[in-house]
Amino acid sequence: LKVVSISGPVTIGNVDGQAEINSISGPLTIGDIGGKAKITSISGPLKVGRVGGELAIHSVSGSAEIERVAGRFSATSISGSFSASIDRLEESGISIRSVSGEVTLKFADEINADLTATSISGSVELRLANVVKDTSTGPSDTRARIGRGGPRILITSVSGSVRIDRS
Repeated sequence: LKVVSISGPVTIGNVDGQAEINSISGPLTIGDIGGKAKITSISGPLKVGRVGGELAIHSVSGSAEIERVAGRFSATSISGSFSASIDRLEESGISIRSVSGEVTLKFADEINADLTATSISGSVELRLANVVKDTSTGPSDTRARIGRGGPRILITSVSGSVRIDRS
């Protein structure tokens, strides 16, 4: 499925396969996506259901909320909060870059990962079991081993807190 929308609300139901969706100016609501997805949302809130494959998000000026991700995941968010629940952490890890807004990641199960999270103007909060923080980091720059360590989670936020929790 390929969708391009300019000016107006967009609602897309469930998609069995892959999806490439671009929306400019308006709320974007997407149901479940069975495969790989690339989503760009400019000027408007974004809500996505479950994604069964790789997910790449680019959001400018609006909140972004992802119900569940079960594949590789990367996101860029400029001016708006970002939240996602992760079903399983892939070997390729997670990369999130946010310029202005809170970043929240929630994991369905216990994970094994190596985390680097930085917030220039905000705190980094880890609410997970089995976390060993690197003692050389401060409240806004966190490096930690979660569980046995493993795939890399990289989160960079210029202005906004970072929270990592269980779902």
